[in-house]
Amino acid sequence: MQDPLKPPDGFLLYEKVGQLISGAPLNVTRDIGVSILLNSIRQGIAKRSDAEAAFNEIFNRAKTLLLDVHYDSVTGNRKAVFPYTHVITPPLHVERSDRIDPCGR
Repeated sequence: MQDPLKPPDGFLLYEKVGQLISGAPLNVTRDIGVSILLNSIRQGIAKRSDAEAAFNEIFNRAKTLLLDVHYDSVTGNRKAVFPYTHVITPPLHVERSDRIDPCGR
């Protein structure tokens, strides 16, 4: 079964974008995704009412897909339906310690 969040007709573009944002903070990746979506609606639809209808249709479909497929309706926990092939990894942060190492290192 193919992950429905990966578009079959734009899979290579999806993978390339995933590689470009790998390591970015979650809020940045969400902002980028929303900006792309908003710009595509703004550039493709001239009337406010049509833009609002398109926005609502996209987000309602996305919400249904996300919640029905990826979250258990009883427990509310995320399901492991598809393998995680696209993982957003934040940059490594090393916390320095001012404590003296008891081993003398």
